[in-house]
Amino acid sequence: MTDRGPAAVVIAATLDTKAEAVAVLREELLRRGASVLVVDCGVREPERTFPGVERSLVAARGGGLAPGADRAAALAVMTAGLAGCVRDLLAEGRVAGFVAVGGGTGASLSAGAFQELPYGLPKMLISTGVTGDVEPVVGVKDVMLVQPVVDLIGDTELLDRTLRAAGAAMAAIVALPPPPARGTGPRVAITAFGVTSAAAEHAALLLARRGCRPAVFHARGSGGRAMEELIGAGAFDAVLDLTTTEVADEVVGGLRSAGPNRLEAAVAAGLPLVVVPGAVDVVNFGPPDTVPHALRGRAQVRHTPFSTLVRSSADDNREIAAWMAGKLAGASQAVVLVPQGGFSDLDRPDGPFHDQAADAAFADEITARLAGRVEVRLVPAHINEPAFAQAACQALLERTSA
Repeated sequence: MTDRGPAAVVIAATLDTKAEAVAVLREELLRRGASVLVVDCGVREPERTFPGVERSLVAARGGGLAPGADRAAALAVMTAGLAGCVRDLLAEGRVAGFVAVGGGTGASLSAGAFQELPYGLPKMLISTGVTGDVEPVVGVKDVMLVQPVVDLIGDTELLDRTLRAAGAAMAAIVALPPPPARGTGPRVAITAFGVTSAAAEHAALLLARRGCRPAVFHARGSGGRAMEELIGAGAFDAVLDLTTTEVADEVVGGLRSAGPNRLEAAVAAGLPLVVVPGAVDVVNFGPPDTVPHALRGRAQVRHTPFSTLVRSSADDNREIAAWMAGKLAGASQAVVLVPQGGFSDLDRPDGPFHDQAADAAFADEITARLAGRVEVRLVPAHINEPAFAQAACQALLERTSA
């Protein structure tokens, strides 16, 4: 790919339009002692060139640009080419950090590259597009977003200040020593939501006292996807899935689904797994006018001006249980715990979502579907009571060596 050398900060940009911005960023990184390698993702002759990977190599890595290729075809080739180049550089040990620079096109070009980069490796996106929905670009990766305010064109004091600050930040991050080791106990993934956070906090404390290393994911769609990805990458030894509300959104049609592959990674890896219907009483929507007409007669909570929570019904809960049972049927190390006192902070006897019949529908359905295959335990406690966290942690510890 390139002459072998020290690990470098890789800057990806279209040098036919963003060369001046790259020059400022590169200069600041070099001034602070970082090595820099520039990958040109442009399709036209660059305004300036820098040491790194030429656009012809990127195009070849993406399958080659056909003569007269239109913009969409060229973008697809260069996106694939950048991802391939980053994959190659990683294999060579050449990537200390990664910075993508550009507007909407530059941001989209980097989407595949971000997915190649492992958790913990410094990543940054400098783009005027970061004020919009960047999930299609960054996915669930740990990417720092820099909003330059002004466009990445010309030589202005505002742009210069942003680029130099971004360069200084990346140089400082790649120079950080590795974090200290945090023990050798089992690494445990936990899921939480606002209405189950008390359970997650108590469980994390109990597990830490037993020598485990808990990490809590916010189960809002991206959190569940991130957890599944990291489980698949071998980052965890056990999973305490306290909050499966994302499944409710997947089944009922809410906004916070983690997709159809939720609950699969731990089962595939054969990890110790405790699954709880945490907050499956909650289906997430945006402002009230985004709630489907068919659901507007149900109990609702206006969580924020931009978030409306809708109560799942008994029929929904049976469908949610069936969906979950389908994922767990082959789980050798799993147990399901059902908190009979309520599934979320909203599902208390005095809460707006309290519905014992709906909760019982879930319990009955999952018990019937998993009979003889996966154990289901009914716990006479509310999910946020200490007794339930203790029961969940004990069930997990029974399946680990902690």
